[in-house]
Amino acid sequence: MGYPAQLRCLEMILPFSRALIVTGMLAAIISQTIYNLLPAGAGDKLEMLAFLPALLLAAFFPLMLRNRLPDYLAVYCCLAVLLILISRTDFSLNFNTFSRFILMISSLFLLLLSPFVQLKTRDLQAIVNVTLVMAAVAMAQAFLLDPIHVGGKDRLAVFSGGSDGLHPSAYSTLALLLVLWMLPNPEGRFMRLFHGAMCSLLFVAVMLYGVRTAQLLLLLLLALRFLERRRPDTAPLVPPLLLIYGLLTLVSLIALMTVLDTHSLGNFSSGRTIVYLERLDLIAGRDLMEFLFGTGAGSDMFRGEGAWSWVEKDSHNDILTTTIEIGLLGLAAIVTALACVSANLKRHVLPLFIAFLSTSLISNGLLLRPSSNTIYIYLMVIMNMPRFKEFAVHSRIEASV
Repeated sequence: MGYPAQLRCLEMILPFSRALIVTGMLAAIISQTIYNLLPAGAGDKLEMLAFLPALLLAAFFPLMLRNRLPDYLAVYCCLAVLLILISRTDFSLNFNTFSRFILMISSLFLLLLSPFVQLKTRDLQAIVNVTLVMAAVAMAQAFLLDPIHVGGKDRLAVFSGGSDGLHPSAYSTLALLLVLWMLPNPEGRFMRLFHGAMCSLLFVAVMLYGVRTAQLLLLLLLALRFLERRRPDTAPLVPPLLLIYGLLTLVSLIALMTVLDTHSLGNFSSGRTIVYLERLDLIAGRDLMEFLFGTGAGSDMFRGEGAWSWVEKDSHNDILTTTIEIGLLGLAAIVTALACVSANLKRHVLPLFIAFLSTSLISNGLLLRPSSNTIYIYLMVIMNMPRFKEFAVHSRIEASV
């Protein structure tokens, strides 16, 4: 597509992209905070309203491809994943799992589209004000309703994902905190005091929920934000020496997994490491076609042998799940697409993007959890728009006056 044609597409799409982004973000925030208050099935419909803007905008992205290799490569990789899924999935049994991949691909397209998005100050203020109200509603449920008993201890009451929605509630609590932290502060002295109090309460709730995936995301985000603020713009976000230390730590953990007995492994990671080793054995024993292309969406959901033998679960690791379901080539395509997306993101967005992806290393993280990741995706889209830093700086100046 020529450049004049791209401009015509932009002129057609941008007027309603603003409305779609704001609508999607607000629907995502509201759906996650009042999910358990709604009648059965109503929460799922509200979640779909949050997904719909992402799907609509993602559908336009191939029409707006710039002459940049990362954009084209990301689209081709996503199409490759889609073809593998279609050819390997039994849709009569696993359509819901297949749709999870579709929403993940739409999220990647939406992030690639983000440099074209431009919201106004009042849009960001509306998002922050609604987030404050919904955060108060969520925290009222978390602290005032009956706690749930999980893993031998009492946790805060859940407000999202149904009666057993510990993980969705923790992820949504952290998402609300990040929206209030990353977006410009609200106007007015009272609203700023309310903003500070609510951020503190959300932070405490993340800790009390005790979901390690959410806590890891927050810890890594804080560390990466610290590096981003203090390293020159021309320097890599993460120092090479730190990457080497991280790799050595990962190797040490893998070595530890191989020497611990089954009981110790179960206590070490709530059974995850036992399941990881079982899944790795499964992958190693596959024929060439299954190894390269997987066995279709939903094929990672089954009972374990040494752990989780009482219920069907996935591997609780997005890398293993992806390798099992769409094979090594599918995993390579997704990793390539993610690398292309990261090349499209501004430096101040990378800490959240990296922390977001880190959840996939230790759990069925946010990348393949569409009901919980929507707020994070919209937040990164907003942060990556051209004038976001101007809004943030302007907000801090006003707050100091």
